[in-house]
Amino acid sequence: MTGLEIIPLSELGRPRIDVTLRISGFFRDAFPHQIDLFDSAVRSAAALHEPEDGNLIAARVSAEAHRLEADELPTGCSDPSQAPMEQGYRR
Repeated sequence: MTGLEIIPLSELGRPRIDVTLRISGFFRDAFPHQIDLFDSAVRSAAALHEPEDGNLIAARVSAEAHRLEADELPTGCSDPSQAPMEQGYRR
């Protein structure tokens, strides 16, 4: 893959779904471009102004941001995995 294109909901014909990507540190380090593309796709879908029942990604991101703001916590994504090139090592 070298890029992405967001398909309009009218053409997609179904709601956008929300998924969880679980990858190993090895995969993340071996394929950083693919991880960046996945991140771009999720962020692009989350930024679309579509009905919540048609874009479950945007609905979840919005709900989570509101919950974090109500708790006065920072919003955004996090990567709880180990630092690059440190898979399998403990400190």
